[in-house]
Amino acid sequence: MWKNDFWGTSLTNSGSHGSYRPLCVLSFRLNYWACGHHPWGYHLVNLLLHCLATALVYRTARVFASPAPGPTALLFAVHPIHTEAVAGIVGRADVLSTIFYLLSFLTYSRHVRHELIVEWVYLWASLGLAACAMLCKETGITVLALSALYDVLLHRQSLSLRLVSSIYFISFTNNSFESYLNAIKSKLQVRCTNLIKTVIC
Repeated sequence: MWKNDFWGTSLTNSGSHGSYRPLCVLSFRLNYWACGHHPWGYHLVNLLLHCLATALVYRTARVFASPAPGPTALLFAVHPIHTEAVAGIVGRADVLSTIFYLLSFLTYSRHVRHELIVEWVYLWASLGLAACAMLCKETGITVLALSALYDVLLHRQSLSLRLVSSIYFISFTNNSFESYLNAIKSKLQVRCTNLIKTVIC
């Protein structure tokens, strides 16, 4: 699980898809342990996760002071663009990543509203949730950029402190995910090398 890509191929294999999503794979294993190969269990979990994601969208809309958080969440819940992610079992990667993505952002939004010790607790929690989002789907790492933008653009009254905090947040994250990014870089190098060999031959 930790050495293979999302489709079960070893990450060191030249034919690997390169998608590293161990937390999503872990959820499938737990699903299999609970209900075997019966598809209803997998669909039920996807549906419940989508409901949780919808609740988090509602909470996020309130953070942005949306005048209509209810309709916003309702639109998210029933929008047809989410059909594949919810109805398709492998779409769980998107749903799980969304949940951790929003949890990370909501936790960071609390970080910028608190001070002293509590502030750093929220920061570390947000970082951990961002890592979980990334380990469900690679695009989850973009929550770091969203958090930094929210920090700077919407909390200008303490810009200097917020900038220091954001820089620390990003730099620490870069160190934390260095091995992951190096793995992706190595994978790209292998693919480029194979492509060059194919063209030359």
